Amino acid sequence: PIVILILSRVLYGEPITPRRLAGMLVVLAGVIILVSRGDWQRLAGLRINSGDFWALGGALCFGLYSLFMRQRSGDVSPLGFNVATFALGLLYSLPFTVAEACLLPPPALSPALLTGILYAGVGCSFISFWFWTLAVDRIGPVRAGIVYYSLPVFAAVASVLVLGEHIAPAQIAGGVLVIGGILVATLVVPHHHTQA
Repeated sequence: PIVILILSRVLYGEPITPRRLAGMLVVLAGVIILVSRGDWQRLAGLRINSGDFWALGGALCFGLYSLFMRQRSGDVSPLGFNVATFALGLLYSLPFTVAEACLLPPPALSPALLTGILYAGVGCSFISFWFWTLAVDRIGPVRAGIVYYSLPVFAAVASVLVLGEHIAPAQIAGGVLVIGGILVATLVVPHHHTQA
């Protein structure tokens, strides 16, 4: 989301308003509390490694992708756009898939493996990108990017519902900050016109 905000300013001249910046900072504080579970020792123990730079490169690519979706023709529906994008991705990955199938032993199929493939391939990929395209269409890439910060909140809720984990008070505080910051940064404030 920060990458989208900065690139939108650089490429399209979209202003970074004080309200949007304040909301983003509140959201970031909430995400840090959520990720660290309120334990500052965890943050002190963080180390930067080469994988982090790959992740940063991925964030840059996703930011550009989100902004360039603005260039999509209105004749192409969000669903059609995603079908075309995924078909192209499948075409690019086909040689590597064939090579892997020839060089490596086949995986042992199991219900857990098939569920994981469906979850990653359909849920986390196709359906998520379709919803992302709809969000960018409706509210723009910058506002959609800020809402993207709600992901750690949903992950925390899912960890309770699916894995039976306990939520610490610090995580509740972090979640409140994330949701509050998103509301501050994205809600449109109506302008009241006064009559003379």
